[in-house]
Amino acid sequence: MSLKALLGLETCQLSEREIMRTLADARRKKRAEVTFPSPSGKVVVQLSPVNTEGVMRSSWNSWV
Repeated sequence: MSLKALLGLETCQLSEREIMRTLADARRKKRAEVTFPSPSGKVVVQLSPVNTEGVMRSSWNSWV
């Protein structure tokens, strides 16, 4: 299953790489949530305070 499908962003114009980059940027800026526009409405992703870079170091860095 793709990231876009997991987040409900199948109709969103952004690529998966752009979505991951946006999420990583929001995490660095310590934001609590990110809103993605979609033709079917907006999708709000709430970010956890858990440091994912320590949890998934090998795969996380390949997206950002």
